[in-house]
Amino acid sequence: MPESALSIARKQVRRQYGRALESKASDALVLSIAQPLAFLSGAARTRSFAFEVSAMVVGEGAGGAAARAAGAPQVAASGPATAVIELGRPKASSPVLPEGGHAAREQLSSTLERVGAASGVAAATMLRGMRAARLRESFYEAAAPLRERMGQASGPRQDAAPGTPSSITQVCWLNATLRTVANLPALADVASDSKVERIGLPRLLMPEAARARDAAPSEDLLNAARYRAREHLTGEGIVVAVLDAEVAYKHKAFGGRVKLKENYTREGWGHPSPHGTAVAGVIAARAPSFAGVAPRATIYHYKVLATAGANHADDFGGIQALQQALEDGAHIANCSWGLGRAEDGTSREARGFDQAWNLGMAIVKSAGNDGASGLTSPADAAGAIVVGATEKSGKKMYRESSRGPAPNGRNPDCAAPGGSSDDLVVSTRIDGTIGQVDCGTSFAAAAVSGVLALLLEQDRDREPEQLRTALSRLCRKMRGVSENLQGKGLVVLG
Repeated sequence: MPESALSIARKQVRRQYGRALESKASDALVLSIAQPLAFLSGAARTRSFAFEVSAMVVGEGAGGAAARAAGAPQVAASGPATAVIELGRPKASSPVLPEGGHAAREQLSSTLERVGAASGVAAATMLRGMRAARLRESFYEAAAPLRERMGQASGPRQDAAPGTPSSITQVCWLNATLRTVANLPALADVASDSKVERIGLPRLLMPEAARARDAAPSEDLLNAARYRAREHLTGEGIVVAVLDAEVAYKHKAFGGRVKLKENYTREGWGHPSPHGTAVAGVIAARAPSFAGVAPRATIYHYKVLATAGANHADDFGGIQALQQALEDGAHIANCSWGLGRAEDGTSREARGFDQAWNLGMAIVKSAGNDGASGLTSPADAAGAIVVGATEKSGKKMYRESSRGPAPNGRNPDCAAPGGSSDDLVVSTRIDGTIGQVDCGTSFAAAAVSGVLALLLEQDRDREPEQLRTALSRLCRKMRGVSENLQGKGLVVLG
């Protein structure tokens, strides 16, 4: 039986850089290293194999529909530019308030109240920050020797593009990873360290929406206005982190409630996006003709998607953004993007979601627009509320909404209106108007983020799992629709 291209590639990497790197390197990284080795060794030694892989577009694992459509261009003969080092899986962190923790919160709340601070959510935020600080310092201590070894081997870096790190090696304590220049001898050196679990390639984030159209009349997703009036809720005081393409923060419908935080792309600020602007609008817009689900919530915006796909943040940058949102005190994070096919819940991005969730930040993730091809990563994370999309009527599913189960059995948690190609969602637009924007699970996720903001305003002591439970009580099963598509059902507020 002929030897596979991957097997030949692994032999080449083992021979050139040692068994430690070969055994811990992902398939994609091995192939990206082996291709330039093939150029050096000549075609005869590699027989007729062509090691095709995209280091930055397709990356690890099976891609979604957009990635597959883009094809798999060959890596340049110089090999991969960057790599992501994963340290041993972080110790499982308990919820923000373990047994006896409510007493700690009450004591802290009492102290905060005496000094004039809000009690409920402020206490939870401070406790979350204390736990995060312990995890952060522990990781920095473990990662310091590796950073030093990579830095000594690689020398100074001269990148000047927006969003490009100036240091050789960056760390993300949330999922215990390091992103570094792919100096192969240095990677071979650190691969021998027992703390290193895996080494792979970064993957670019992809938005999960369809297409824009001309302006149209307003609408009320989820019949939220009636619910807000009945429950006396607006989302005021709740911070939703929008990790997305750039939001047109000056749009009048946001009333100054969108705060630009950090940029993780290779594109500077000043390029507002229809996608990010519409997602933020579904969550928190407030205008005479249109209101988001939580129209007085505050948006913290972290730019992870760019105008051109090649400039999107990679998975490391996406989890860095999530980490920063956590440190900034956001209560909810909306992630309307994906990273190819969901897996078994052990990927570095799933680990980051789980850690942030356990530290007290609720995360909403779009299911993806790949239909039967499956959920997009990290929808396989336990620490996320995964949302599928229905058409705006809520009577049937959006035909492109990704379905479960993921390899670990994960299905969407619920469904919400995301529109269709014939009936697009209405939201805020970058030209300062309200009108039709896109369709897809991006906007279904945004609607659910707005619902969580209302639920958290209603009871600010709710932790992420309690928010998931409260959300499930608002769901209604759709007839004839499998759980693989709708989870607990359609979110109904009216």
